[in-house]
Amino acid sequence: MSSHFRSILARIIWLQIVAFAVAAAAVVLAIYLLLNSTSVRFENQSLHVHAANIAKYLKQQPDGSLTFDLPSELRSYYANGLGGLTYAITDNDGHLLFSSTSGDVRIVKNPHTGRPTYFQSANRRRSYLASSLPVQVGSQQVWVQVTRNIRRPGLVTDDVIVHYLRHVGWFAIPIILFVLITDFFVIRRVLRPVVLASHKARTIDPQRLDVRLPTQDLPREVMPLVEMINQGLSRVEEGFRVQRDFTADAAHELRTPLSVLRMRIDGLEDREAAKHLRADVDAMSHVVNQLLEVAELDGVMLDPSETADLHRVCLDVVELLAPLALSQGKDIALTGSEEKVRVRGHTGMLIQAVRNLVENAVKYSPKGSTIEVRAEPRGIVRVLDEGRGISELEREKIFRRFWRRDRIQTSGAGLGLAIVARVVELHGGSVNVENRPTGGAAFSLDLSNALIV
Repeated sequence: MSSHFRSILARIIWLQIVAFAVAAAAVVLAIYLLLNSTSVRFENQSLHVHAANIAKYLKQQPDGSLTFDLPSELRSYYANGLGGLTYAITDNDGHLLFSSTSGDVRIVKNPHTGRPTYFQSANRRRSYLASSLPVQVGSQQVWVQVTRNIRRPGLVTDDVIVHYLRHVGWFAIPIILFVLITDFFVIRRVLRPVVLASHKARTIDPQRLDVRLPTQDLPREVMPLVEMINQGLSRVEEGFRVQRDFTADAAHELRTPLSVLRMRIDGLEDREAAKHLRADVDAMSHVVNQLLEVAELDGVMLDPSETADLHRVCLDVVELLAPLALSQGKDIALTGSEEKVRVRGHTGMLIQAVRNLVENAVKYSPKGSTIEVRAEPRGIVRVLDEGRGISELEREKIFRRFWRRDRIQTSGAGLGLAIVARVVELHGGSVNVENRPTGGAAFSLDLSNALIV
């Protein structure tokens, strides 16, 4: 099937149009052949009747000669070729005895059959000859041949085929259109459950694997496919659940050994070695905490009635991370709206998302630079730094889990921005990144869809 007919509805309608066209052509051909056959039979019968009627006026005289006393009205009828009819009477040797015209109108000069014979002219146009054999006139046998003019087709065929079929055709077109339009709405209604199932399928993503395609009122032919899809979704959901639970369980199990390890490091006499080991443990604890956050976010559902203030969220993050930035010789500033920017969302999740962005900005900004956190009234949070920016190739990758630009030199597990993307997704927003004209990167959390006006 052509790519232009990918829709089931379009395919069915197109196939029905083709079927109607083929059926109409077959019906027209069948009617034509039937009418043609009937017309030929009627023509032959008509010519036979004419021949039998003409034979009644043949008589044999006492001297053995034949006379043909055709009434004047019939003689005039045949002489003028009315109805396209002419006749010729021949003897058994094929010699012309009588004719309706001055010329020889015989089609068969000397037939060799003893029964009525019908002929069609050589140019295949319909013209028939009836020869009644034998016609016994006294002691003689003669042949009566009746010919219909080939330039005057039979009235039955002319009237029925030319006029009747034309009228039937114009009458059939509205019926076919009505049937096609009715089929369109009927098929569309039949396929409505399939369409609804496809719309439901669009809502399925890795965070909504509990969604199943509806099976109510589905056509029997489609039901097995939908059931297999739902079974496949159940297996995928179970796999994600096992993976999420494993991540959460592993992170929980790692917390206790890390706490014990930190306590033992604090008891070391070599303070320099303890300092480096403590930094490594803190980095590991940070990764474990991020793994727990990821596991929690994968299974969380937001309360639609919960609200958050983006200005307050940004303020809390700046106050929390200001000591970290200052300790590294960097400034951090809160700009934008000083009024409340209320959105539908979870305050703790939004703080975590903005915090991850600011931590990244502090990490990759040079000394003496300023990290700007801006809350805009239209529900957008921007974090701007003065680092080296993000290349075009990396802009899509940085929000993937466990992706890092430099796996050798960069610490962390590559989960910070993935957590940001997940939090924004839960709030129905989007996260974007672009390079600033003056240098550095600008991350934007667009929560305008959740903005409370």
